[in-house]
Amino acid sequence: ATKMIFPERDPARRVAMNLISNNTVDYMEIAADITILSLNAPKKFLGKNLIESNWRGIYNVNVIAITRNNQTIVTPPPSFTFQAYDKIFVIGSQAALSQFEQDITE
Repeated sequence: ATKMIFPERDPARRVAMNLISNNTVDYMEIAADITILSLNAPKKFLGKNLIESNWRGIYNVNVIAITRNNQTIVTPPPSFTFQAYDKIFVIGSQAALSQFEQDITE
């Protein structure tokens, strides 16, 4: 076997992430320490662009896509400004995403 599936563990982690965060929509582990987090745009970042938010510099996470009005923007430009109801896809290590989640929900 080259890949192991844990039918109880994987959904449990998704549910746990949804329970501990108001912003988390989904959570997907894609490798041992690489995770993609899908979340609603945090209120404190509305009206700010990716440069102003500086998630890469502060949290070591990267925005890989944003869905707005049923349209997905893959690798949004640095000038992209967050708006209410944006769904943001962020990639990073579990530790980085955990810190990111904790900070944006305060």
